[in-house]
Amino acid sequence: MNEEYLSFHSEYHDMLIEGIKTSTIRLHSNLKPGDKFKLIRYAEGGPKTFTFKVTQVNRIRFDEIDNKLAIKEGYCHKKLLQRDLRSIYPEIINSSLLYQISFELMK
Repeated sequence: MNEEYLSFHSEYHDMLIEGIKTSTIRLHSNLKPGDKFKLIRYAEGGPKTFTFKVTQVNRIRFDEIDNKLAIKEGYCHKKLLQRDLRSIYPEIINSSLLYQISFELMK
């Protein structure tokens, strides 16, 4: 079982901790179900670490992203998610295979 740190933009930290954002899409990943990853959130009082457990990993084509998946990602529409993914991974094309990693916060 792997345990690693994943980076998320700070604007997503609250959504991750509150369970609104329950998946992430990555171009590359070695994570599998059962693996854990940590998120370090820097705030007043110093850094706090949160641990998440990977529940599912799926391969998905970029052009298969739909609104249901966008909501799991914390977006209200697939076009916004696709726009942000293209800004992070400029090499993405419609047929690119991505990793959709679903997870839950460990209490």
